[in-house]
Amino acid sequence: MSLSALIRKRRPGNFATATVATSATVQPRPQTSVATVASVGVANAESAQADSVKCHSRWLFHFTDGNDLPVPVEPAVDDAKTLSYYPDAVVAEPIPDRPQRVPTEVEANEIRALIGGVSANETDDDRRTCSQCLNLMGRVCTIARPGGLVSANPGYRPATPILQRCAGYLPNSTDHDQRRGNERWPGL
Repeated sequence: MSLSALIRKRRPGNFATATVATSATVQPRPQTSVATVASVGVANAESAQADSVKCHSRWLFHFTDGNDLPVPVEPAVDDAKTLSYYPDAVVAEPIPDRPQRVPTEVEANEIRALIGGVSANETDDDRRTCSQCLNLMGRVCTIARPGGLVSANPGYRPATPILQRCAGYLPNSTDHDQRRGNERWPGL
């Protein structure tokens, strides 16, 4: 049964009531000075206001039947608006955003190479991608042989967009350096 069918099926007269438990004993208030009350009151009011106005784009709704429902919301909303989406929910809590990891400079350069961009640091890079090599037919490296220049099983499919140095590299006509891989990188 879909969620909209469940909402339509709900009968408005069957609400459960909840009573908030209150403390039976009264704690005496400690005597405080005016300055202490003012500083604590202002700090608490600001933090409470900042927390209540915070908007989130992912919420976890809790229901009385124990089934929790994570819901993405666009645009981001505060907790008062969120509960209006699911009136049967007991409470809604924000799901924290996942921290975004910043790529390192090397990863950023590899990403730029994948999408075709070139940075100032990459202009002196002597590595090439397999897609620039004439030994790549379709997605298969044609010179791959165990113990050969490209030591791999026949039918080897390299990761074509990654910059690398390969002894079996055969430059295409657009490469300004027409040396083969074993001449270009003799240490491989």
